[in-house]
Amino acid sequence: WTSEVEGSLFSYDALTKLRTVKRAERKADDKEDTFYILSVDVARSQARTVLEVFKIHIGEDYFTKRLVNIQTISGGSFLYQSIKIKELDSYFNFNRVVIDGNGIGTGLIDFLMLENIDDTNGLVYGPYNVDNIKDYPIYVPNQKVGAPAKIFLIKTNQSNAGTIHSMAYAELFSGRVRLLVDAKVARQKLLATAKGSRMGIIERDRFLSPYNNTTLLVDETSNLRLKKHTVGLSIEMIDGGKEKDTFSALEYGLYYINKIEQEYYAKRRKKKPKWSSAMFYT
Repeated sequence: WTSEVEGSLFSYDALTKLRTVKRAERKADDKEDTFYILSVDVARSQARTVLEVFKIHIGEDYFTKRLVNIQTISGGSFLYQSIKIKELDSYFNFNRVVIDGNGIGTGLIDFLMLENIDDTNGLVYGPYNVDNIKDYPIYVPNQKVGAPAKIFLIKTNQSNAGTIHSMAYAELFSGRVRLLVDAKVARQKLLATAKGSRMGIIERDRFLSPYNNTTLLVDETSNLRLKKHTVGLSIEMIDGGKEKDTFSALEYGLYYINKIEQEYYAKRRKKKPKWSSAMFYT
């Protein structure tokens, strides 16, 4: 674990170098060998729930991960948050919605497993099932026949937290993770277009919010340091006045993506013929 910032686990400068994605995505681009997942951190005070959209490209040897949108929900009931997640899913068709199954997150999971009606427009959003239900049998009674298994739960504790933090570190600095560019860069490009020059302040702020939220992610991530426990490792904030929920959503997403990445390439290797067998086909 190294960092250019004294006391910090994650280097601010190194994180800044990851900011090469020029365009925030508002819907799936439907490219071949590409899929999306949503990672969610539910705020303990319900003050700020974080939604992070990952775009994953399946390469020959590894997945490339791009964090193409970050949205926050300030306040709002679990019903409201559930509707917003399902609305976002209608644009991206997420492979999975990754959520921490601890504490207050369970309330949001309950609503995601129900049919939700958006009173503002009358749209009805169907229920989701839990994918890794064998690990969370408590949700078996809530599973709905025919509902998509969109929810993947992660239950963090002292014994596995260190593994999740280590995975986030390794993934971020593997050279295979990219973040959105700075909002100043995005604003300059936006204003250079006819559409951008016609935007009002509110519309422009909404357009730039994923880039500003990425800056928040970098700031909060670089404010973290390791703390050792007898049963493992945890992280804590250097400046207690900041939050870390953007990082939590980030590491949940990276943990899940790494899991399915390892499974995907392990299956591919098994399908390839052994060299001794391949000799018979030459």
